[in-house]
Amino acid sequence: MPEPTEIINAIQSKTFRSKIHVGTQIQIEFMGKKFSIIRGTKHPHFIMIDTPLSKGKHLVFDNQKKIMLRFIFEGVVYGFETVILKQFFHPHILILKFPSTVSAFNLRKNKRVKLLIPIFIAAEAKGQRYQGALMNISEEGCLLSIRMKLKLNCGDPCYVSFELPTGKKINSLMGEIVRVEDYEESIIYGVKFSEKDLEHIGQIKTFLKYCRIICLEEESLILDSEETESGMYKLGQEVSVEINKKTIKSTLRGWKKVRDEGYLLVDPPKKTDEIEVPKLGSGAYVRCKAEGILYGIETKLVANMAGNIWMLSFKGDAMEHSIRMNKRFSCIIPVSIFVNKEKGFESIGKGLITDISMNGVAIISNKEITLAENKMAVMNFFLAGFGVIEYLKFKLIRGEKHEGHYEYAGTFLELREKDEKKLNLFFDFCGDWSFE
Repeated sequence: MPEPTEIINAIQSKTFRSKIHVGTQIQIEFMGKKFSIIRGTKHPHFIMIDTPLSKGKHLVFDNQKKIMLRFIFEGVVYGFETVILKQFFHPHILILKFPSTVSAFNLRKNKRVKLLIPIFIAAEAKGQRYQGALMNISEEGCLLSIRMKLKLNCGDPCYVSFELPTGKKINSLMGEIVRVEDYEESIIYGVKFSEKDLEHIGQIKTFLKYCRIICLEEESLILDSEETESGMYKLGQEVSVEINKKTIKSTLRGWKKVRDEGYLLVDPPKKTDEIEVPKLGSGAYVRCKAEGILYGIETKLVANMAGNIWMLSFKGDAMEHSIRMNKRFSCIIPVSIFVNKEKGFESIGKGLITDISMNGVAIISNKEITLAENKMAVMNFFLAGFGVIEYLKFKLIRGEKHEGHYEYAGTFLELREKDEKKLNLFFDFCGDWSFE
């Protein structure tokens, strides 16, 4: 391993904490190399992982045993030494001390841009294609999700096809599988593009250059999105737990879900909650909000782990209740804005749509869009894989200047039937594949 490009104070660094995601595969140095999955974390106390296997059996560790961990996120290898605080056997979980310092090794030249668009992958240039979702992209490669296990392993060649949000078509771009990861019902593939396909790589570079100019390296959009957190769960989010006929507010610290069963890890009640300590096996109903959806799931208290974390097991899917009239989805879509003048349409600005619903959009731009609030204009944009939206009427309802960029919100006017059909197809795809 080369010299680290950065030494991070993990206790103080919010950036490092944001790299820890449930579902991330980690490498453990213990009697050789072993692998595990991150299941949760509670800063600055501990990290929870699956107990690694050796020859099909779970390993047994001594408390305070020192081990070395590494994981990759955003093209950076993070490595740190930690100690085992406690091992649990039902289920098999290790509680590790949260690291004080972390070494970072940068592997990637270019940061990736978050996307969620249709993609097709094949083992051969003219072979059978399988549809999935393109999750992020850079000049060097992409990350995609697919719903079936293909006969593709690390090192195998592959061919990917997709439409960029500019309308440019990428057909049978050759690549190499560099990552394969199981995640619930999906398989995550990392693909490194072949440098020989100059035409397609050039089109990708043009799109990425435009995104970076508009966003000015805005982290929420231009950072690699390799996390595999599920739509309803986010580390550190507030949840409500109804148990023993009393509802308490808690914080989600981790989870595991395989098909329709798994567990949640939440903080136990505070002393101020004045709740009687429940018995193991007590039923609990957990609620949380995400992306305009209120989720509820029936669980059972199965462990009070060292008095610091409740483990709540569940079987079955969560109930959903929309708390928005229309679902919204994050996206990266180049957009051009015009106003109608006597001599025709005149351009007044360009940007990126970063959030979209059937009602309207959020837009970011590196330049001011010269349109007064509540004044009508039209916009053109391309829904990758679902067609172009041209001269869609909208009005600006909010504009704010930030350091280095402008943010706008607009509402659609007179949504045409053909545009509504394209948007619905796009929303169906996003709802089916979104990891947010």
